[in-house]
Amino acid sequence: MSDRYAQSCAMTVTIVRRVLIGTGLLMALLLGMIALLAAAVDRGHLRGPLLDYLAARTGRRIEVAGALHAHLLTMHPGIVGSDVSIGNPPWTPPGVTADAKRLEIVLHLPWIGRRLAIDRLVLESATLHLIRDAKGRANWQWQDPVHPSPGGVPLVHSLSIADAHVLLDDDRRHLKFDGRVSAVEAGGVLAGRLSIRGSGDLNQRAVTFDVDGDPLATAQHDRPYRFSYREESSGSTLLGRGYLSRPFDFGVLDTTFEARGADLKDLYFLTGVSLVNTGSYRLQGAMARRGA
Repeated sequence: MSDRYAQSCAMTVTIVRRVLIGTGLLMALLLGMIALLAAAVDRGHLRGPLLDYLAARTGRRIEVAGALHAHLLTMHPGIVGSDVSIGNPPWTPPGVTADAKRLEIVLHLPWIGRRLAIDRLVLESATLHLIRDAKGRANWQWQDPVHPSPGGVPLVHSLSIADAHVLLDDDRRHLKFDGRVSAVEAGGVLAGRLSIRGSGDLNQRAVTFDVDGDPLATAQHDRPYRFSYREESSGSTLLGRGYLSRPFDFGVLDTTFEARGADLKDLYFLTGVSLVNTGSYRLQGAMARRGA
């Protein structure tokens, strides 16, 4: 009886050993294949399938005329490309949303209790062609506004856009802008805060604007994201403070504002809203936006 028991134990140990060895070899093979795939992408191979996959996931045509490097074997996968073109989404007319000499994006993959986020987004020598029609369909929207999916917009924890050329044609707000915009994270006493600076022509008048926001690194979906802004054009100044209740969902917005200038009608060149002639004016108010 003891011999049979010993033989049974030996057989069981042998089977377990073989299973473990087989599983280990299989895992090693899979990891090796993934490593080879990542290395192939990083060396410029398989770029076609990778771009096709990204296009299918984003709903936007993506072209990379220059080098393309991918880092995949991490919880923070990243892609760096040069001479990149990103097309419009399917809910807007065909065209290009953005061109960039260099694009870098690093993702924070979703996990238990954690949503997909963008750890870092960098655009260099970029041109943004931004459009929105009268029904509110825009090419900068993350998802189809008619059929939004659950989860909302991913948080961006680090953003760098240096002197981008921005062209905006917004039929809904009656705004046309052609100018330069930079978005960086400030240093010094304001370290980490988001700083956006822009200038150009808005509705055929010279305009400058500044937006200063909370640090992106600490942004959370369940915590309001606060910002302040200042905009000047045609002798009028518009300034105020506000917050997004659900970062970065601009459909839920609360802000206070102050406007002053030589004539209330000049606010059209800042807001796209037609107002009456008044002469010198100063006004204060608050605005709350909920969806449309």
